[in-house]
Amino acid sequence: MKIYLSIFICISSFVFYKLALAQSLKSSNVHYRIIDKKIEVFYDMPTNTDSVQVFLIFRKKSDFKFMLSPTFISGNVGIGVFSGKNNKIIWDYNKEKKSVLTGSGFYFQVIINKLPSWEQRRPSMNETK
Repeated sequence: MKIYLSIFICISSFVFYKLALAQSLKSSNVHYRIIDKKIEVFYDMPTNTDSVQVFLIFRKKSDFKFMLSPTFISGNVGIGVFSGKNNKIIWDYNKEKKSVLTGSGFYFQVIINKLPSWEQRRPSMNETK
């Protein structure tokens, strides 16, 4: 039992440490449009931002507890997105579960976390120097 408690405390401390280091930045002007069975989500980020991690959250006004992190997304999302206006994320919602898209009153949240310097994007093995 003591070993499980030690492991739990260690993991909890690590997660708390990572969350404490992540500085959140505020996205603005979040809006979307539907084109050819895909949703394009646009957002602005603060200027002069270093490397960040961007998350897209799909929400429903009728259910404040509902939060979905879309799986089939591309564009200015993930690690390494930089500051600027009109950043675009493309969501191929047709590949998600159909039950997710029932109802109305949908909206998107764009969450931006500034990365600590040691977590900023490193070159991959395929990239040349």
